[in-house]
Amino acid sequence: MLFNIKAISFIFLYTLIFLFDATVYKYIWNVPDISRLSNTLILLLASLFSFFTIFILRYNIKIWLLFLIPALLIYLGYFANISRNVLVDIGLSSYYGLLITPAILLSIPGLYKTKFYSLEMGFKTYYWSILIMVILGLSDYLLILSGFLSPALIETSGGFFVSGNFSILLDLEDTIFNDTDYDVAFYAAILENGSLAMLTLPAIIYGIFYKKTFGSIILIISLYLADALGGYLSFALAALLLPIYFNKVNIIKSATSKIFFILFYFIIFFIVSFFIVDTLIGYWQSKFIGAQSGWVRVDNFLLFFQTLPQIITNNPLGFDLFLNIIDDSSTDFAGTNLGYSMATYLGGIPALTGYFIISITFLYSAIKSFFQRNLSKLHAVSSLSIIVLFPFIVQRAAIFETTILILCLSPFVIEFLSKEDKIID
Repeated sequence: MLFNIKAISFIFLYTLIFLFDATVYKYIWNVPDISRLSNTLILLLASLFSFFTIFILRYNIKIWLLFLIPALLIYLGYFANISRNVLVDIGLSSYYGLLITPAILLSIPGLYKTKFYSLEMGFKTYYWSILIMVILGLSDYLLILSGFLSPALIETSGGFFVSGNFSILLDLEDTIFNDTDYDVAFYAAILENGSLAMLTLPAIIYGIFYKKTFGSIILIISLYLADALGGYLSFALAALLLPIYFNKVNIIKSATSKIFFILFYFIIFFIVSFFIVDTLIGYWQSKFIGAQSGWVRVDNFLLFFQTLPQIITNNPLGFDLFLNIIDDSSTDFAGTNLGYSMATYLGGIPALTGYFIISITFLYSAIKSFFQRNLSKLHAVSSLSIIVLFPFIVQRAAIFETTILILCLSPFVIEFLSKEDKIID
């Protein structure tokens, strides 16, 4: 009975986070007050439970040094800088909403230790939430493209889009709306098509390992329609590593069958690669030759490391904030396409330090698991997911800015740091 209460509570809170923090349903359905109330509730609950996590429960030294303290640095860095700016301009109080993600991150060890939820529950919930969102989004997408549904113009925190009932498409002319004024890239209910591709990857990997064929096919189609180069490259990386992880979880029992499967898999992989390499080159050229989006990310990456000494000197506790981040003309600001840059912008050196340690902890846990001889299915799915998601940190808001990914993947890291590799199939 207690387990059921915890499970229902987790699913309820996850649903609030998914609907009003992770997706753009709040803009599609025009429910700003409900969204604001939901996010305030989540922030308060996560912050209170963070206090419980830190001061009441006990953990081993690895979890303290590699997870809790870094998460606390991010949270306190954000909170201090946002509060400093709010004292100057109360209109900046909306930035407190960005504390939800570090508050959830800080709560994870406590949520896991008290058995509020598990790695298995986190991944199942994540898989079904992404799949349902994609199916609803695809239904909208097909109805709009076929002319059976007329989209409406909406304004979001990321600019103007056109929307159906459950999905958005990019408004190409930016507020000058007509029935064909949209990009055909698939967004579902995510603010960026590249972010949608990123979010589908762990769900695809989970579906493949747990033989959810229909769901995996639907998610792969959505990744393709998202038309994001980073998503394609990470999917190719996942495909390359997949047979190695299959071997670690003994999905194929016979040694002879394993050998033939791996040989057959790589033969097919390389044959298919010849057909898709031209497409990938074309996408690469569209992003880096005659276009700006690819080079903007490269420039942001280089600028951050070039200006880091000035940032430490000029903005050690974080930057001055604006109602719109784009309004920041500071020569030290390296843009929003790099996770480390955003952490520094919002929380200064404390947040950057925490962000660096926690990101290395996640990556180390995944790579170390990759070199283990045997893994549970869930640990294999988690390890592979982190590895293929990690390149997104230099492209956009990735794992540590996405609450649902933190809820999905963090229990794996906690189990790894606790040296608990439970076989859960």
